[in-house]
Amino acid sequence: MPDEPISQPTPQSEPQPLETTVMPASTPATPVATPSAPPKRGGRTLGLLIVVLIVVIAAAAAAYYFVKANKPAVSVKKDIPYLTYGFQDSSDMTPTYPVNPANSANAGQVNTQLFEGLVRYQDQIKVAPALATSWSNPNDTTWVFNLRQGVKFHSGRTMTAADVKYSLDYAVANQGAQNSSTLLALASSIDQVTVVNPYQVKITTNGPDAVLLNQITGLYILDSKAKLGDPNAGTGPYTVKPGSVKPNATTLDLVAFDNYWGGHVYTRAVHFQEDRTYDQLVADTANGKFDIAGDFTAQQLATVKAKVNYQPITIPDLGISYLELNLEKAGSPLATLAARQAMTSALNIPAVIKASGLNATPVSQVIPQILPGYDPSINVTPYDPAKAKQLLATVPNAAAPLSLYYGTGVDAQAAEVAKQLNAVGFNVKATGIDNFDAFLGQVASGQGDIFLLSYTTNTLDGLDMINNTVGGTPNYTSAELTTLTDQASSTIDPATRIATLQKIEQLVAKDIPTIGLYDSVRTWTLTKPYVTNINLPGGTDAGLYLYQVYQK
Repeated sequence: MPDEPISQPTPQSEPQPLETTVMPASTPATPVATPSAPPKRGGRTLGLLIVVLIVVIAAAAAAYYFVKANKPAVSVKKDIPYLTYGFQDSSDMTPTYPVNPANSANAGQVNTQLFEGLVRYQDQIKVAPALATSWSNPNDTTWVFNLRQGVKFHSGRTMTAADVKYSLDYAVANQGAQNSSTLLALASSIDQVTVVNPYQVKITTNGPDAVLLNQITGLYILDSKAKLGDPNAGTGPYTVKPGSVKPNATTLDLVAFDNYWGGHVYTRAVHFQEDRTYDQLVADTANGKFDIAGDFTAQQLATVKAKVNYQPITIPDLGISYLELNLEKAGSPLATLAARQAMTSALNIPAVIKASGLNATPVSQVIPQILPGYDPSINVTPYDPAKAKQLLATVPNAAAPLSLYYGTGVDAQAAEVAKQLNAVGFNVKATGIDNFDAFLGQVASGQGDIFLLSYTTNTLDGLDMINNTVGGTPNYTSAELTTLTDQASSTIDPATRIATLQKIEQLVAKDIPTIGLYDSVRTWTLTKPYVTNINLPGGTDAGLYLYQVYQK
């Protein structure tokens, strides 16, 4: 993303052919009588010069026409007057950050068109300048941000450090409040925000925070003079179309903000629509209602493909689905390492993925491959039911009953896992729990045996994945894990921190408190010949800054 405004490109001028200028002949001088002399041979020299000149001109002309014929065409970006975007959700479409507690992926897609933070994501996991042009760390708990000058709020006001302080102070004071956006929890490590000068702020954290930049991507800078919750209080490339926001609305219309600091807004207007069910979303997409829609399973994509052609927009989820095992329950075979090793060999992950109807990739650890802390030396355990049976034969209570709990919507997946485990000698019963809070309560109770879970990091950080999968659970305790996670949380240096995270992954691979299953690849449909670039991380809808979407 360029730091300075981008002007709309213009085609480069064609190179002009070489010109040969012919000078008029001089007026002959009056002949003068001279003594008789032998004739000079200058005529041949002149003829040779003319021939050479003709050859040079011909070569130059040929070179010009060759270059012209083989010159790549200049790609001119064209505006998209109106783009339609469909997704499935049941939440209210009203974008009222920072007072709206809704934080679905779809709400995130809308928010990122209206609001911006000091930094933002680029190429999914890179942190790039946004409303701040640069930053530094004088020490482990201090961050100094230099602000972009000339940025306009949608009201026309110019952004200054006072607006940044107002926005971040509000987030710190209201994180966890009943009517606040859940994104405000990203301010948890911020202790103080200080205005250094009108275009510089200092953030002091309550301890070393290696992922502060990732966290503040979701803490938007608001117009301090606007009404709290006004969707047009941001600096983003779009504003909400007047009259578009309605109570319990399922649609929302955005229009281009032409004073946007980031350059020309190519998609001039966007119409968002929520379909309450996936069946309706599939039908609307197949009938050509949406330019972009999703995300869809393989079966749903086949239904769409039968009626309309599309280009897939694919993006990894940046999270995993996994089995959490209870190593602490008395009398459980899972307290024995051999039983857990048998379980890893008993699982045919591609078959589990197929049963789920997903586009996904098997994983070897809890940190996805794209995130810092992934350890490439840890491989997926090969499917080997014979080895699983041999290992399980060494476990005295291998046939003891085991409960497999899962939430709604993954019945086929849970059934496939139970079937595979029972095929090698385990005694697993799968039980679905409709209420998600009740399901999480069962996980935390320490009474279950196996839990089918998924987690996607909202800070794109390996430690966040660790803390929300193997850490902080009563089902696995390890003094070594606690020591390593404490080290990772207090380390700012990226190389040292990654090495610590990889040590954690090695420990998890050895103890097997969890078994990674797969990382989903989400797919959206693009039914128009538009050019897109995935920048936002997986889980944030199709990952698009829509102002950058254009047509050739």
